[in-house]
Amino acid sequence: LGFTLGVPPVAALPPAGARSFTITADTAAGLATLTAASAPTLSGFLGSTPGLYSDTWFPSTVRSVGTLDLFITPATDPGPNSNVFWSNQIGSLNGYTGLQSTELVSASEGVGKQFLFSLWGATAAKPGTPASAGIGAGSYCTVSGSATDGSAGAQCRYRYEWHAGHTYRFRITPDTSQGPGWFKSNVTDVTNGTTGDSFDIGSIYVGTTQTQVPVGWISQWVEYFDWNSSRTSCASIAHTDAQFSIRAYDAIGNAVPVPAPSVTVNKSCPASYANASQANGVATLIGGPQQSAAGLVKSGGACLTASGGLADGSVATLGTCPTLASVRASGGTHFNPQLWVVAGDGTLQTKYSYCLTAQAPGSANGALLRTCVPGTASPQWQVKAGTLPGTAQLVSQ
Repeated sequence: LGFTLGVPPVAALPPAGARSFTITADTAAGLATLTAASAPTLSGFLGSTPGLYSDTWFPSTVRSVGTLDLFITPATDPGPNSNVFWSNQIGSLNGYTGLQSTELVSASEGVGKQFLFSLWGATAAKPGTPASAGIGAGSYCTVSGSATDGSAGAQCRYRYEWHAGHTYRFRITPDTSQGPGWFKSNVTDVTNGTTGDSFDIGSIYVGTTQTQVPVGWISQWVEYFDWNSSRTSCASIAHTDAQFSIRAYDAIGNAVPVPAPSVTVNKSCPASYANASQANGVATLIGGPQQSAAGLVKSGGACLTASGGLADGSVATLGTCPTLASVRASGGTHFNPQLWVVAGDGTLQTKYSYCLTAQAPGSANGALLRTCVPGTASPQWQVKAGTLPGTAQLVSQ
C-alpha cells in the first residue's frame, strides 16, 4: 500500500492556525476501501525540526512603501550540508527572499551558498547581476508551473559565499527599468554600517500595475528543510543563530515606522531545541541552542568518517579530511559521512539521525553508525582532555 502526497514547503503553508491535513477516499472502481487504520499521518513521512518565526504586521494605514529593507545576520555557519534557510516572506507580494546554508555546485549555476527570490503566481523574471561582475556565480531565473517550490511562479537564484557575522540587507524595490508590476531583490553586505559586495538576485513580474512595494504581513523565519525527511529528528539538526530586522521608506526616502515583531517557535520539537526573542525591533532566532554546527571530528590530521556512507552498520574510520576547496568543488552533501553534529543529548550524529555507536569490548569494529535510539547508552559520548597538551579524547559513556 502506498500513498502519493504533495506536501508544500513550509514557506507555502498557511499560517499555523489555519493548517489542516485531510485524506479522502477515491471512489474509482477497483480501489481498496480507505479506513482510519490505513490512512497515513503527517508524522509518518515528515521529520521533526524546529521552526522559528518573527512576524510583523504593518498598520492598515500603510499599504505600500517605496523601499522595503529586510536584514539578516547569520551569526554562525551551521555547516556546508545543514540545509538551513533564513528567509523574508512578504505576504503582500506572495513570495520570499533569503539565503541558505548549504554549499551547492552545478554546471549551469556555479558554486556557492544560495540566495533566493521567489514569487508564487508570477509570470516573468529577469536575471540580475551577471557572473561577469565577479561577485559570486551570477543570477539565474526560471518561470514555470513548478518554479516556486513546485508551484507556478518565478524564482531567481544567486550563489555567493556569505560570511557568518555579516549583515545582509535584502532591498525590495519596484524595478522601474522594467515597468509597473516588476520587483527587484538586491542584496548588499552592510556589516558595521559599511557597504560591501552588492548584487541583484533578479527581478520578477507579478502581473499588476503596482509601482510601490505592497506591505501588510512580513514573516522572517528559520527553516530546517530537512524536515521533509522522516529520518530527521530534533537532535540531528545543526546549531543556527541569526538576527532579523526590517526598515521601510516612502517614495521620497522618508522612514516609515515599522511595528515591533512577534516571535514564535513551532511545537515540532521540545522547547530546548529553539529560542526566539526580540529587542528594539531586532529578532534573534536560535535553532538547536545546545547543538553544535555540522563539522569535522579530527584526530592526528584525519577525520572521523562513516566509511560505508550514511547507513546502519557503516564502520567509523579515520579518513582524509575535506578541504574548503573540495567542499566547494563537490558540494556540501557529498561530505555527509564526515560532517557530524554534537547533539545536546550527548550523541554524535550525522544527518538523518545516524549515531556514532560504540560496540561491545572485543568487537572487530570499535564504532559503527546506527540509527539513533533516544535514551540508549551506546551512542553517548564525552569529550575529555587528552594525554597530550591541547588534545582531547572522544570517550564512550
